[in-house]
Amino acid sequence: MTNIALNNARLTDALERDILEATMTQQTVAHPFAAIKRAVGAFFDFIDEVQETMNQARATSNRFSGSQW
Repeated sequence: MTNIALNNARLTDALERDILEATMTQQTVAHPFAAIKRAVGAFFDFIDEVQETMNQARATSNRFSGSQW
């Protein structure tokens, strides 16, 4: 998986793809604060998606291993 370094942060392929898709489908924003607000919202949506995916993976793994979670 490729990563893009932004100062000390890194973007995953999925996050980069989501950001590029959002910028390509949305009109340009006249006010920079609105763009930052949307970017932060998209980042937290991505974190929620990762958390949900991790929970599903743990549940699937535990179902096959028989352990309690």
